[in-house]
Amino acid sequence: MKKLYSDDKVLQASFIFWAIYMVGIGASLTFAPHIMAIVLNFPAPQDNWIRLFGGLATIIGAGYAVILQSEVNIWIVRWTIGARLYFFSLTLLSVWMGWFPPILILTGAFDFLNAMWTLVGLRRFQQKQEAENIDRETNS
Repeated sequence: MKKLYSDDKVLQASFIFWAIYMVGIGASLTFAPHIMAIVLNFPAPQDNWIRLFGGLATIIGAGYAVILQSEVNIWIVRWTIGARLYFFSLTLLSVWMGWFPPILILTGAFDFLNAMWTLVGLRRFQQKQEAENIDRETNS
């Protein structure tokens, strides 16, 4: 199986961007959670659970970077799109329930937009694959 991302620059760019975003957010939450609270207009964290969450976000970002170097099945890409849409839905619900201020929707919107970017890249990749398969069948 060839690398999924080597053939589609849009798909590749969306994953690179997402990996950098997640590592950056994760590092910020791990090492400077008060700065993130100020930026998002949240109350300053009173305990350290947010640092643990930041560590998990960093791991997820690093995982995206590893995916770029690997041979990837399309279902993994589809899963990442669904996961980001789930997070967006969770941010909407959290604001609607009054658990967080409306600014949180911006982080969810960022996830939503990156999921759509990845979806566009995936569709382009699949269309290219279908065209190559048709060409092979025609030339056989």
